[in-house]
Amino acid sequence: MVRRSVAIALGIICIVLVVTVAVLSVVISDKDNTIQTNNGQINSLNSQVSNLNAIINMHVSDVVFDKDVSANAGEDPIVYEFAPNYSGYIGVRMQTDYYRNLTSTWIEVAWSFGIVEYQEIRHLGGTIDTEYFPVVGSGGENGGGGVAYVQLGNDRNETITGRMTVTYHY
Repeated sequence: MVRRSVAIALGIICIVLVVTVAVLSVVISDKDNTIQTNNGQINSLNSQVSNLNAIINMHVSDVVFDKDVSANAGEDPIVYEFAPNYSGYIGVRMQTDYYRNLTSTWIEVAWSFGIVEYQEIRHLGGTIDTEYFPVVGSGGENGGGGVAYVQLGNDRNETITGRMTVTYHY
């Protein structure tokens, strides 16, 4: 027969082991939650890095304007304006149902950033024409900076109408 003191000692050891296992289970569960949280943050940061690499390599483009536009004879209305977040370029596509005289219809893009000012006019020809213009970004989503203006110019004796699409590449 086992002595009473040995049985009590074994009982105490079992209780200590059960408490230790319970405590370790809580610690392990807490560490698993921490690992899951850290993995989520790592995935989010990897996604941000991937997005920023695409921007650095100018592999991102967004159609920022796609509407029917018109300009009365002798007018050059501002059709679209935006503040680009990143430097890149815009493609301005103009489509009409009639052939344009190269000197009577144009697209003008203008912007300023600090002391730098940019303004360029490109005359359009044909029924579909796409012209590309550089833009300077404002320094990211929270940066302050310039606004780019897209104008449609018309020296014709009649109103011109068409579909203008502006694609921002950055």
